Amino acid sequence: MSPNEKDDAFASQIADLEKEIETLTLEKQNAEAKVKELREAEDPARSIWFAQEIFAFQQEKLRLEVEVELRRKKINRLRLGIDDGNMAPPPLSALQ
Repeated sequence: MSPNEKDDAFASQIADLEKEIETLTLEKQNAEAKVKELREAEDPARSIWFAQEIFAFQQEKLRLEVEVELRRKKINRLRLGIDDGNMAPPPLSALQ
């Protein structure tokens, strides 16, 4: 594989990961909005609670935050030339 092909592969992987981050971030925002909506819909005077639903959406939000962070770290590893624990030379574009 030539250096240019490696750079293209790195760029493609990074672009894919960035798209996934965008999607996950939108899902996280939706979960946050749903938590807010459920909290506003609770009515203590009438004993209307959504504790389980709120908890589930909060868990989902936290899971999505972790997924985003994992992808960011993967991007950083790719840029540094670290591939699953094996050191590889960084892509030429990272050196410029």
